Amino acid sequence: MKGQLPIHIIHMEQNVERLATFKLVNAHLSDRCSLFSAIDGKKIPRRELVLSNIISENNIYGPAALGIMLSHLHLWKLAEESGENITIMEDDIITHPQFFEIQQGVLRKLSDFDMIIWGCNYDWPIQVQPIDGFPPATFFSIRNYWKDDEPNVHFSFDYPKFIETPIKSSAMRVKSCAGTCCYTISPEGGKKLLNLCLPIGNISSFNIGADKARNWLNTGIDVEINRHFDQLKAYLACPLIAFTLNSKN
Repeated sequence: MKGQLPIHIIHMEQNVERLATFKLVNAHLSDRCSLFSAIDGKKIPRRELVLSNIISENNIYGPAALGIMLSHLHLWKLAEESGENITIMEDDIITHPQFFEIQQGVLRKLSDFDMIIWGCNYDWPIQVQPIDGFPPATFFSIRNYWKDDEPNVHFSFDYPKFIETPIKSSAMRVKSCAGTCCYTISPEGGKKLLNLCLPIGNISSFNIGADKARNWLNTGIDVEINRHFDQLKAYLACPLIAFTLNSKN
């Protein structure tokens, strides 16, 4: 399709089965995807990152979070230097078959943006600003992915229904969401995020809970991004057109 944006898939080379699954459920993306070899946080000396002004001394990211962070930072820099919008995906997502058509429809109406989020974690509250001047709206999933002792708390992702349902998305300003599974970033957005985030320390963001806002410990790049949404032209596609099971693996 003419006008499609480049897609960069963050992928660990040893995860062969994961890539095979990605290609199977996202066959409609195949001819526009480039694999980005994910950075292994275990192989990067933390001191080197401190001296390079990537993180501060008090950063608490573990090796996996450091690798994810560095992979996204690299692609932000790519967007800035290339001068073109790029779409970044992690390799555990399922996208809607009409992904490109829906994406282009949103982009036609939204020419000035830093970041557009097409998919995020459903096991975390999502807050958007539907209309300027109105209070933010917060959405909650009914599934808690990691507490197996709560069998009644369950959300079943209906894959056949998702891929068969026609979708028309619009963009809303995003205030808070978790995960970095699928988004488009502009050159200006890449530049802004690099300037706002680095060096990444341990300043908390906030979690919109059911009762009140609470501190959200800065243990990953998505938390750091959340700290800066108010300074970005950042949007979320409603409804979302990418889904992740947010697997620990």
